[in-house]
Order: sequence, then C-alpha cells, then structure tokens
Amino acid sequence: MTLPEAIGILRHARDAGDLAAVEQITSTLLTEFPAEQMPLHAAGNTLLALGSLERAASTLEAALALAPRAEIWNDVGVVRQRRGDVLGAIDAYRAALAERPGFTEAAANLAAALFLTGANAEALMHARAAEANAPGAPGLSTTLALIEGSIDGWDHALPRLDAALARNPDDATALHAKVYALRHLERAAEAIAPATRLVELTGDAKAYEVLAMCRRDLGRHDEALELLETAVARSPNPSTALASIGETLLDLGDVAAARERFAQAVAADPATVGGWVGLSQLQRFAPGDRALDEMEALLRAPAMAVRDERILLLFALGKAHLGAGNDARAFEHYAEGNRLRREAIAYDVADDERIAASIVADVSAATITRLGGQGFAGAAPVVVMGMPRSGTSLVEQILATLPGMYGAGELPFVRATIEAHGSYPASIATLQPADLQRLGAAYAAALEGVVPAGLRAIDKMPSNFLFAGLLHLMLPNAKLVFCTRDPLDNGLSLYTALFSGRQDFAYDLAEIGRYYRAHQRVVAHWKTVLPAHAFIEIRYEDVVTDFDATIGRLLEFCGLPWDDACRRFYETTRKVTTASRTEVRQPLYRSSIGRAQRYAAYLEPLIRELA
Repeated sequence: MTLPEAIGILRHARDAGDLAAVEQITSTLLTEFPAEQMPLHAAGNTLLALGSLERAASTLEAALALAPRAEIWNDVGVVRQRRGDVLGAIDAYRAALAERPGFTEAAANLAAALFLTGANAEALMHARAAEANAPGAPGLSTTLALIEGSIDGWDHALPRLDAALARNPDDATALHAKVYALRHLERAAEAIAPATRLVELTGDAKAYEVLAMCRRDLGRHDEALELLETAVARSPNPSTALASIGETLLDLGDVAAARERFAQAVAADPATVGGWVGLSQLQRFAPGDRALDEMEALLRAPAMAVRDERILLLFALGKAHLGAGNDARAFEHYAEGNRLRREAIAYDVADDERIAASIVADVSAATITRLGGQGFAGAAPVVVMGMPRSGTSLVEQILATLPGMYGAGELPFVRATIEAHGSYPASIATLQPADLQRLGAAYAAALEGVVPAGLRAIDKMPSNFLFAGLLHLMLPNAKLVFCTRDPLDNGLSLYTALFSGRQDFAYDLAEIGRYYRAHQRVVAHWKTVLPAHAFIEIRYEDVVTDFDATIGRLLEFCGLPWDDACRRFYETTRKVTTASRTEVRQPLYRSSIGRAQRYAAYLEPLIRELA
C-alpha cells in the first residue's frame, strides 16, 4: 500500500465515522510509514474526533516524536485533558506556545485548562492574549466569561455569555457555561431555558444531568430523578449521574436508597468524587478503613488537579478522617479544601461588618415604634433565622412535623422583596405605611406560589436575620425565631461543611469569627428594638438537653398546640436540601455540644476572633 492510498482510506473511514477502519489504517501507518508525521497526525486527530482517546494519544505522541510541532502539541493537550490529565494538558499547551508564540487555539486551550485548576490570573492573561489575536474566536468568549465570572463574580459572566449566544444561539459550550453561572448566582429558574436547549441540541447524558440539577435546585426532585435516570441510560459511564441520583434521594430523605446509589457510582468508577462525597456523609469510617486509602489515592490522581473536584474530595476526606479519629489528617484536608474554596470567592468580610453597622445605625427603636402594626396583616409565617449550622434546619424540621405547617426551606423572598424596594437599610428611613403594606403583600404572594393552600409557611433562611426589623414591620403577624448555638461549635460546623449555596464567609476561620461577631451585633440590636411578642431565641443546646420545655416554649410563641409527633421529628418525610439534611433525620444526640473543644488546637484563628 502506498502512502497516498493509506491517506485516502483514512479520509474515507473518517468521513464514514468508521472507528474500526480508522484504527486499522492507523496501525498500517505506524508500521509501514513510521517516519511520516503528517499522516500520523491526521490519524491521531481522527481517532480523537471519534472518541478513541487511548489510540489517539499513542498515535499523536508517535507523530510528535518525529518533530516538535505546535499543532501536534496542541492536539496532545486536548487528548490528555479529555483523559483527565489536566496538568499534562497544560504542559502540552505550553509546549505548543513555545513552538509558536501567539498560537490562538493553544492559548485558548491553555486558558481553559488553567481555569479548571483555579489558576485564574494566568488563565485570564492567556485568554485575553488569544482574544487579541482572534476576536470572536469560537469558544473563547465562553472561556473569558467563566474566568472573569470566577474572579469578579458570576453576574459579570452573563453579558459576555449572552453576546456569544446572540451570535450563535446553539453554542452548546456557551449554553452550558450560562447554566453554570446562573446556578452559582442561585438563579436556577433562569437556568432552565439554556439547560433545556442544551438537551435539545446534544441529547447526551451530561446535558440531562445539567437540566436535572436545575430542576433539583428548584425543588422539583421527581423531575430531576427522571432526567437522571435518562442520563444513566444514555451514558457509557453513568457514575456521575448515579451520584447525582444519590444526592437527590438524600434531599428526599431516602437514606438507604441514596447510599446504594453512591456505592453504585463508586463501583462503576472509583474516581467518581460525588460517590465518595455521598458515602462520607452517610457512613462512619473506621481507622485503617480501605476506603480511606482509596480516597487518598484518588486525591493524588491527575484528574484531581481540577479545583472543584479536588475541593469536594478534600471535604469528604476531612469528614471521613474525623470520623475515624485521625484528627490531624482530617484538618489538613479541611484546611486545604477551605483554602481552595476561599480562593475561588470574591468576598471581603469587611463588607458584611459594614452592613451590620448600618443596620444598627439606620433601624432605630423610634422607626419600629413609628411604623409598628401598620404592615400587611394577611400572612403569619414562622421565619427561622440565625447563623448557618446553628440549628435552623432542626427547628424547621420540628415545626414541619405539626399538622398544618409547611417547611418551605430556604426561600429568597424576604431579601428579594426588600431589596427591590431600595437600598437596605438606608431605605427604611423613608418608609411609609403604604410601603409596608405593599412589601408584606408582595412577600405573601411569593409564599403562596410555593406553599400548598391552607398550610402555614415556615421560611427558613438563615440570612434573614439581617432583615428582621423590617420583616416585623411589613408582616406584623410573622413569628421570628432566632436560632443560636455555642459560637465555637457553630464555627467548627461551618468550617467542616461545604455549602452548595453562597456562604462566602465560611471558608476561613478568622472570617467565620468576624462574621459571627457581626451577626451577634445585629441580633443584639433586634433584641433591643423589637417588641418581645415578635421574636423568640432558641438555643440549639436547649433543644438537645431540654427538648420538651424548649419546644413547648417555641410552640406557645407560634400559637401552636403541643403535639407528641414533635419528638419524632426525624420520621417526618419532606425535602431538606441544606447541609443539615442528614442530621435532621436522626434522633437528637449530644455529641455536637462542646465538640469544638476537642479540636481547639486546629481552630486558633476562630478562637482569637471570638475572644
């Protein structure tokens, strides 16, 4: 066979999508024409396009060995990245740029790979260099949007993504990125449209997983499960979809089924981080457990250079080692996971401290007195608030056990309603009774959209403590429940949890302490300006050690009769999507009280701030 004949056969097989024929002719090229770089490069590219990654890698490496060419280095990088070796891909893209400075495709690929590892500053430099060389290059706007969003906040990513989609509405990469940005902004309702379009365009398993997560974010878990089952059926490696099914089942309280799906995910692919994360939530690891060794080995794998995956695994390992009694090792993992997570957040705790000071200055007792009793009287929700991990989910679960009560979860309506009126807290100075009526009615209408008719809402959003004064004015019949917990235990619980929502202060021990003090300053202010009938303080420790008296006091405050079902709150079947979803489905236990003292040596920055 001559070389032109071999190339002709390769092209025909490529056009026909005949992988077996491509692999056969590639073997011929490697055997009969080992010194011909161009056909080897073409064969490697074709194998890559048809998904034969291992053969593509060996063929391209053989072509590269003949002479270093930028195009081949770039393709080697693509193959390495698709095989999970992001650091190897970065090396290849750098080599391509060394061979040909200004190579736009390699610069764009390098930027995207660096972004995955969290090296955002360098990623931004390469992405902007590529944009300068080739404005509007396909995919480059999406890469820039993701990098800028990660650095400056995800709202900054949306204009660039919208512009890319205006040029090409069927750009699957831009659609996926827009869903990613909107979910980071907790705007899942807006993410449904691009996620649905992604499914229509590609029909692949990953697109179904993306749409399923949007449905789950909106509390539509049954729809999410159906989509995820479709993803399992369509995927040659369904491990990530299986792990997502486990997470969704865990939200619904089906712990046994969730554990089974997590185990299936790990069995399908031991590198499935989501499976290990789920198992770490549901089982206690023993010292020397083989699973700990498997997770540690996975942490050293090339794929764990991807920042988000590495963070998830670090937190899972922290929890697993803590349960096994390996305290020092656990906090090594927690420290690294929190550091990586904190690096990815544009946040300054001083902003929250200034907000706290403004609330204390602007929302006076005189304002509360002037406007008291003039808000919208048509709704009487129970609004549970406080520091995250202070017992808010537990209190909601107990109240939701009662007939006629509905645990609505963490609703954004209070903040959205108030911030739509103007800049809070400064806007409170100009409020009139008509404004309070309108704000209260708007919030009540939003509640009606998610709470079944005839049921009383429990709105559990920890950050609503910021708005308690205005919330009381606009809904005078609302019952405000402040949850509190020992500050050191609370801080430890925050530091060892990886939140799906935006708890930006929770990934640095000193910042946790500063935020806690700002929170306490605001809550102390509400205690001085709100009427006693409007709020109650419930300590987590009191719930655990004196349940009947504490919950009896809470029920009386809310105007609810005692019900023995409260003691069996953990049997209540309902969706819980917060970090406390496993705890609220267990009977009360005392081991969390004073737990932080054991780990004081690892919590010194937090202890200093709280002092």
